[in-house]
Amino acid sequence: MKPNGKPADGLNGTPTSPIVSGGILGAGFGITIDPMGSIWVGNFGWGGVNPAPSPGNGSVSQFSPLGVAISPSTAYQGGPVRAQGVASDTAGNIWIASFGTDSIFVFQNGNSATSVPSLPLYTGAQCFDIQIAADGTAWMVSGGGFTGTYESNVSRFSLSGNALTQISSVQFPAGRAMKGLSLDSLGNAWVASQGDSKVYVFNPSGALIASYGGSVLTGGIDGPWSTTVDGEDNIWVANFGPLKKGSNFTIGRVTKLAGANASTRPPGKNMGDPISPWTGYTVPSAGSPVLLHNGDPLYGPGALPSFSPMMRLTNTVIDQAGNLWALNNWKPSFDIDTLATPAGKQIGNPGGDGIVIFVGLAPPKKAPVVTTIRGVR
Repeated sequence: MKPNGKPADGLNGTPTSPIVSGGILGAGFGITIDPMGSIWVGNFGWGGVNPAPSPGNGSVSQFSPLGVAISPSTAYQGGPVRAQGVASDTAGNIWIASFGTDSIFVFQNGNSATSVPSLPLYTGAQCFDIQIAADGTAWMVSGGGFTGTYESNVSRFSLSGNALTQISSVQFPAGRAMKGLSLDSLGNAWVASQGDSKVYVFNPSGALIASYGGSVLTGGIDGPWSTTVDGEDNIWVANFGPLKKGSNFTIGRVTKLAGANASTRPPGKNMGDPISPWTGYTVPSAGSPVLLHNGDPLYGPGALPSFSPMMRLTNTVIDQAGNLWALNNWKPSFDIDTLATPAGKQIGNPGGDGIVIFVGLAPPKKAPVVTTIRGVR
């Protein structure tokens, strides 16, 4: 996308969107840019088109800065299965959360042929997201499945030569369904816990120091999917809402929490205090229904109208101008989108309708050397 949200058109040495080569198959939660400018995409797969181990086993694709495929048409196979989070460190090592094998992988120096032996966690870990700390270590969240069938885990890893070492690990009971994480300038990890509507904070040593959420006085936290740290070290939370039958997330919202940096958070606020109102930051429809690009109602011709421009979010991204991009990943009604009819056919497509941009809302960070953009499906 261009900075104004329109698709890149190939002019002035830019890529042309969309890009469909290089073995892309159901891009998941991980897109990262390495120090040389290559773009790496984790392929989760989706549904019946993703048998393991091959073909299409949730591999990894690589592209040049102009969007030209570097990986083959089958992507890089034989390692991660149903890849989710992907992150590059400053040495160009590509870290990958392998959801399908409960493992963490590393392609050394950006070379899929020299991958580090994977480090498995535990059965049902279903690794979800990875972020790289300033010292080159990697934080990884394992959610135990999208709905938290198994226990969640937050771990930290180091890479030395050809060996991965787990240097910290915190295990959680089943049902929390942890997902995205982000790191602040002090080295703390902020983790979204979708299953119990909380945000957990871990210190640089990996110890749990606090959690926020579970009441109406938390700035609108409701089924958070990921967190984002802004240029003032305060925390933005993308709320997905309940992931269960019968739920209808009628008020999509973004939450802002005071961060750990006392010098940059608002006066009078302690770490974790809500900055956003109890409703979160949301977008009213002003009485007009949400329409698709062709003018149809959100759920198609003849369907009941939806009045929620902000839907189920999986991430927020802050650009260099301070605009907050909120990703409508799913539509509001869980049942319409996911349940099957008596004939066995899925009723609808859970894909959300576009991206909501809050202009100039969030203090931007300085342009990073390595960028990770997550949450687009």
